[in-house]
Amino acid sequence: MLQIKSTKKLLDEMKIKPSEIQDIDPLFSWHSNIKISNRKKAVYLINDATRMIIVLRDLKAADFKKLDSLILDAIRENLALCKIGEDIIKKYMDIASKEIIYTKTDDRSIIATLNLVIEDARWVGPNSVNIKPKELSNEDYLKYTVRVGDSFYKPIDLAHKYFDEFGKKDSGNYDQKIAKANKAYEFKLQMNLMDYDVWRNIIVPAGITFKKFHFVLQDVFGWFNYHLHEFTVFNEEDEPRGIALIAMGKDVDHQEYIDVYEESIKLEKFIPEYKKILYAYDFGDGWEVFCDLVRVVEDYEFNYATCTDGKGDSPPEDVGGDTGFKDFLEIINDKDNPEYDEMVKWGKMQHYEKWNIESVNKRLVKSLKRTK
Repeated sequence: MLQIKSTKKLLDEMKIKPSEIQDIDPLFSWHSNIKISNRKKAVYLINDATRMIIVLRDLKAADFKKLDSLILDAIRENLALCKIGEDIIKKYMDIASKEIIYTKTDDRSIIATLNLVIEDARWVGPNSVNIKPKELSNEDYLKYTVRVGDSFYKPIDLAHKYFDEFGKKDSGNYDQKIAKANKAYEFKLQMNLMDYDVWRNIIVPAGITFKKFHFVLQDVFGWFNYHLHEFTVFNEEDEPRGIALIAMGKDVDHQEYIDVYEESIKLEKFIPEYKKILYAYDFGDGWEVFCDLVRVVEDYEFNYATCTDGKGDSPPEDVGGDTGFKDFLEIINDKDNPEYDEMVKWGKMQHYEKWNIESVNKRLVKSLKRTK
């Protein structure tokens, strides 16, 4: 698979709807943008791993219908310019040509580098008025200095590094790695409420951190990360005992637990050895969600969380805990109640919605990309 992460401008030019971003080797992932100047169109691409830059110039409307083949041909030519071995080029192209998908962009630093390249697309010889401006070729761009993190590199040097590593991987295993489904955990999420049965079944990739799990739970229940939260992992004794407190920061002091912090701790550190997690959110309203492991999924096909079942409406933010939620539901389900109009309006402000699995899954597609 080859993934082309495209700007909205390019997606609009191609008149296609973006696919979901796939979690694949950066060597097979490229960012792309389009530049239109004097009615001439050029597509610029930059590889996520090597920062190799490719330009497809003077594109006509018909060219966008065969952009896949143009991109593959240009990549092949560039790898040859880098003097990458023919066997490695063939191996790369065999994998890349199986499928090409176009998605939205997801790395600001890479797209910023590409946009700088687009702005600096013409080069003039040093201190000479007699040298006609020359458009940089793909070969020129191999020696174009790019920034990666806090360091600077030439794409040709990064290409040698990454393709040398790629060439050492077994072709069959590598191909399988790209196509292989993820390991995941299925949880039943049960809200601890006095009068209402609210639960969800979700599947999440096993390698996510507790911080990412927090974002998943926020989107599952339609909350907005307004308040503090923490996780407690329980053992499997007859009388469950907390064995780890996973908290937002280092200002917690629960002596009966082992304190660990959610930014770096992954679910798989405790799951599936321990099968119960308590998620506490909004210590004022006091929401508690018991996350019970249902099963380990060995062949999960997505790189984002999904909801498979559920029941009951989630309490909205700041509704006032169990009692407030009960009052809220009684009022909005009684049109004769004098507070009905005001409460319905408040519910809309809080983004309250009836249980809807499609709406939940629409949010979950983006949960693992959240940072706040």
